[in-house]
Amino acid sequence: MKKFLLILFCFSSVSSTYLLAQIIVFQDNFNRASLTTGSPTTYSTNITAGDGGASIFGSLFLELTNDATIALNANGRVYVTGLISSFTAPYNTTLNLNPGLITWTFNFRYNRTTNPSGFDLGNYGLAVILCSDVADLTIANGYALVYGQTGTIDPIKLVSFANGLDGNANLTDIISSGINDISAVNNYVSARITFNPTTGGWSLFLRDDGSSSWSDPSSGVSTQIGSTVINNTYTSSTLSNFGFWWGYSTAANQTSQFDNLNVSITINPVTNIQVNGTGTGTGAVSWTSPNIYNNSLNELIVFLKDGSSITVGTPTSNISSYTANPIFGSGSTYENDPNAYCIYTGDGTSINISGIIDGNTYHTLIFNTNSQSSYSSAATGNGILPVELSSFSAIVLDNAVRINWRTETEVNNYGFEIIRSAQNDVWDKIGLVQGYGNSNSPKNYSFIDESITGGKYFYKLKQIDTDGSFEYSKVIEVDLGSPTKFELSQNYPNPFNPSTTIKFAVTETQSTKLIVYDVLGNKVAVLFNGMAEGGKLYEAVFDIENFTSEISTRGGYSSGVYFYRLEAGDKVENKKMLLLK
Repeated sequence: MKKFLLILFCFSSVSSTYLLAQIIVFQDNFNRASLTTGSPTTYSTNITAGDGGASIFGSLFLELTNDATIALNANGRVYVTGLISSFTAPYNTTLNLNPGLITWTFNFRYNRTTNPSGFDLGNYGLAVILCSDVADLTIANGYALVYGQTGTIDPIKLVSFANGLDGNANLTDIISSGINDISAVNNYVSARITFNPTTGGWSLFLRDDGSSSWSDPSSGVSTQIGSTVINNTYTSSTLSNFGFWWGYSTAANQTSQFDNLNVSITINPVTNIQVNGTGTGTGAVSWTSPNIYNNSLNELIVFLKDGSSITVGTPTSNISSYTANPIFGSGSTYENDPNAYCIYTGDGTSINISGIIDGNTYHTLIFNTNSQSSYSSAATGNGILPVELSSFSAIVLDNAVRINWRTETEVNNYGFEIIRSAQNDVWDKIGLVQGYGNSNSPKNYSFIDESITGGKYFYKLKQIDTDGSFEYSKVIEVDLGSPTKFELSQNYPNPFNPSTTIKFAVTETQSTKLIVYDVLGNKVAVLFNGMAEGGKLYEAVFDIENFTSEISTRGGYSSGVYFYRLEAGDKVENKKMLLLK
């Protein structure tokens, strides 16, 4: 009789640990005597009119002024730009090609007591340019945080800008609260901005640091302004500059101040680590790599251990010092755990292994490396050979319960009895689903229980081998008297061509949308848009041959990653799927 165990490989589950790594690619705290001396980049100062200037004030922060000399003041702008080529790996000047979440943190202050009026000539307004296509900010396109607009309300906004920052009409709001975000216009402010290259989503977070000084912007800036917004206006463009802007009029000694610019990328680890038995003494280790946009961090090193978990630690040896061998016990041992053996190095997503013992528990450790030397993130997971039941769940339908389960491999599997109890003590067989016998590929099963009324029910599976031996699964509980969970299932099949099915359910009857986007954030299909009943399981089919949309008229659906998004009330969930043509 083979072992019958529930194995879950998922982010933050008890059987797997995934460690995110934040890589700082640029920072400048301006703690030096001048803007150019000891600078981490090549800064250029530009003054369009008036007596503007830029300097480091008291070796503390960057200050832009309209009154740098004794010359007569005039309406104008001063801006300082730096080169993004100074950023270190893995930053990519094309935003959506970056391998993880980009985060900008910084301090700023508008040093006037009257409202910042905007970006037309003669207005007072400041900006931190996250990225732009050219260094001349009077003609550039890009993204910026801005402070200043017409009227008495002055929100701090995330914008895209076209044809320069020197005009209110050139700015397009991405995120704005529409209200004053700080208690006084000249307070010290900390900001955090993030961009997710996978979804195209931008987020803005602010902290009012008060009237006396800044706090560290790299921590504690947690108040989100508005919601996450998808904007891909320039994310496919090369944006090679960043900078700081101050627009001014003629009053004496008017300044804006900036400090502690920090840019980082959070590298996601590999996920979905699985160890599956494929035969006597053989198996396969597989994983999902997150770096679908940039292969510079796809170099992986995989360790395997029989029995207890691997001691993670941090490798000090270069990846080239490890010799990989798919025969377990034959590769190099991991320096922090002599019982963990290197079975693979490379940029793939699986490795076939041998020399293992059927039924034993094997643990994996996968490091995601940068240029084969720095270990930027790690993921650990457990696998049991042979892997059998990878999921077991239930969802409430109209006066029924649908039981779903999935196996990864099967050996001599006769089938599954579905066992139910109303009290979690007396169990009754309510059905039998035939198994596939022997299989080394995933199989999906379901059973609908219609002989129920209300209240709580408990379910488990009895897996039966062809020789009559059996094992029970874990117990799951269903409460028909409570709303079901908001759920967006993984599409099946995945990868797909030409069609795939997406299932979803909501907790209460409400307006619901299911929308498909491409990797640039363009809407390519609306699969559901209407009232969805709470507790009802819905199925939507995405068929690229029969579904006509704007993208299909522009040349058809191309192979690659697509994202689908379920929206119902204040709940949102996103998943990705892969089209292979």
